[in-house]
Amino acid sequence: MATINYETDKYRRRLVFEDDRLVDAAYFPRQGIEPGMVFLGRVEAYHATMRGFFVDLGERQKGIYQGREKLVVGRHYLFEVRKVQPKKHPVLSRNIGLVGQYVIYRPDRETDVSDGIGEPMRSILMNKGFRHVYYRREAAQTSFYKVEQEIRDLEYVYREASLSEAGERYAKLIYRPPGPEVNWDEMEILEFEEELVRLRQGTIIDDDITYHVDMTRVGLIIDVNSGQSSISPNQVNDRAMEFISKLLITMNVGGLVIMDLIGQGRQEYFHDLMKLDSRIRHVNISKLGLLEISRKRVGLNLYDIPLLEVMADFIQYRLDIERGRGRKIRGIELSRRYRGIEEYIDDLEINFNEVFGYFQFF
Repeated sequence: MATINYETDKYRRRLVFEDDRLVDAAYFPRQGIEPGMVFLGRVEAYHATMRGFFVDLGERQKGIYQGREKLVVGRHYLFEVRKVQPKKHPVLSRNIGLVGQYVIYRPDRETDVSDGIGEPMRSILMNKGFRHVYYRREAAQTSFYKVEQEIRDLEYVYREASLSEAGERYAKLIYRPPGPEVNWDEMEILEFEEELVRLRQGTIIDDDITYHVDMTRVGLIIDVNSGQSSISPNQVNDRAMEFISKLLITMNVGGLVIMDLIGQGRQEYFHDLMKLDSRIRHVNISKLGLLEISRKRVGLNLYDIPLLEVMADFIQYRLDIERGRGRKIRGIELSRRYRGIEEYIDDLEINFNEVFGYFQFF
C-alpha cells in the first residue's frame, strides 16, 4: 500500500494505491480556521449559558474556550484550535501542541514516541535528549537531521509566541500546521486533477461507451450507452462495471448508486465489486438490469460539488504552478461550457470559445 497526500487551493486529498491501482480516496475541504492552528487570542467575554469564554482570534474570527482555566477578560493567551464545526465557533484549548511533519511540540507534556515506532528506533529517539516532543510515525521514516531541525523551529515559534502573551496588543495567528507531505510530482497531480474534472462532467465518454451521470439526493444514477459498439451487451456491462468501480473510488462517491446496464444486465460476477472497493456495503442486480450499489461516505463526494467549482480549483492549481515558474499570466481562455466560472475566479481575465475542452493561459 502507498498513500499519496496533497492539497489544492480548496481541498485536501488522500489517495491509497495498491501497486498501481487506486483502492481508496478521501477529500476534505480546507477551511479558514483548521484544527491544529495556534492563535494569540484576546479574551472578550464570559458566556454563562455556554460556560465558556468568547475569544477574538483576529481578522474578525472568534472562538470559544470552555476549559477549566480561569481567564482574565481583556488579556491575551495562546490557544490551539481543537475542533471546527459548521456554523459554530471553533472550540479552543489551552493545551498547546505545535504539529509538524515529524513531531508535535507539546510544552506542557513529557517526551513520548508514537506506538507506530518500534524498537530499536523508539529507544534511539527517546535518548536524543529533546524535551516536550512527541515523535510521530513519520519521524522514523526520514533522516534525524530533518527531525531535529523541525524540533528547533517549533521550539523557536513557541518561545516567541510565549513572549507575545504578555506584551502583544492584537490577536493574531501564531502557527499553522504544515500541509501533508507531497509525495507526487506536479505532473502526476495535474493528471489526476484533470481526470477529476473529466469524470465530473454530466456525460463521460470512455472509448466507445458513454456514461450519463445524474446526481440525486442520496447518490447517483448512471446510464450506460454502448452506441454503435460491436461488442456484446455482456462485454459492455463487464467494462462498465470496471469503469464504475474506478469512478466511485476516484470521485469519492457515497450513498446509493443505481446503474442502468445494457439489456437485462445479466452478470455473474457483480459481487466482485465488493472485493475491489472496501467501502461498498451492498451490491445487487435487479431483474430489470439495474445495478444497485450502496457505498459508505467518507469526506466530500465530488459530485456534490458544482462542476465549475471543480474546474476552478484545477485552474488555480495550474496557475500556482505556472506563476511559481516565473510566468506572468493575465488571463485564461477556455470552452464556453464553463461560462459562469468567473464567480469562482477573482484575479484572471476570462475569455470563452467554442472548442470543447480547450484551456489556455495568456
